[in-house]
Amino acid sequence: MASVYFFRFENLQHNVIPQQPHIIPSNDPPTAPTSQVQLDVTMSLCLNLSRHGSSNTVEPLFKQSRRSIDNPSSAFLNLDSMLLKLYEGLQTDNNFIFEDNFFPKFDAAFVKILRHWDSVRRKNSTSSRGRETIILPVQAEFSATIVFVEHIQETPPVVQQITNYDEDYVEIGRAVEESRMVPATESSIKRMLKNVINVEQGKSCMVCLEQLQVGSCVSQMPCSHDFHRDCIETWLKQSHYCPICRFEMPTEEEFN
Repeated sequence: MASVYFFRFENLQHNVIPQQPHIIPSNDPPTAPTSQVQLDVTMSLCLNLSRHGSSNTVEPLFKQSRRSIDNPSSAFLNLDSMLLKLYEGLQTDNNFIFEDNFFPKFDAAFVKILRHWDSVRRKNSTSSRGRETIILPVQAEFSATIVFVEHIQETPPVVQQITNYDEDYVEIGRAVEESRMVPATESSIKRMLKNVINVEQGKSCMVCLEQLQVGSCVSQMPCSHDFHRDCIETWLKQSHYCPICRFEMPTEEEFN
């Protein structure tokens, strides 16, 4: 049986550092749904280990990943996927899991990244010559303290159920990823989304990152966040969380 170290995730700090865009000339015209402004994200995760009552100094755990994102409709999921890969990479060497799901703690930083991308895209939509790709580099630096809670020599039942071989971290990571992709029920989408008129200038749909036109009819979730109707319906058929605040819509699992 594998040893598992349980940690509690605390004191998350984030630093989103946008850099100057640069242009790559292209002979091919842009094609939908690919954005002309491509997001180039370098994400790092630094975890400082803390054992209460221990004076031993432990080197921080650090991983870094880079990815280009050119499709706004899947941008949030791409950032989630980057974070998951960093988490899995750290597990490779340390074989730990957290007591609770820490992924939603990163959402505020992800929204900040996507809003900056949206701002740059809108600024370049009118001045673009149509045959250039604008690369927007962004550094997303995350650091946190993880507090040691428990060391279990034998794999606990909840982990054993999702473990089919010794590489526990891979299956745990997949289970976490799948848990975030539970769709909302069709009935809740029809019942809980409201049609409202957008009266706010400069507001964007955070699924596709396109601007919500003033006076247009948009869909509003119970948490009061607005989206294009097609965008949010497509999103909720894949994930029951609000893309901005992680408000949870009803799922089929709640009724089983």
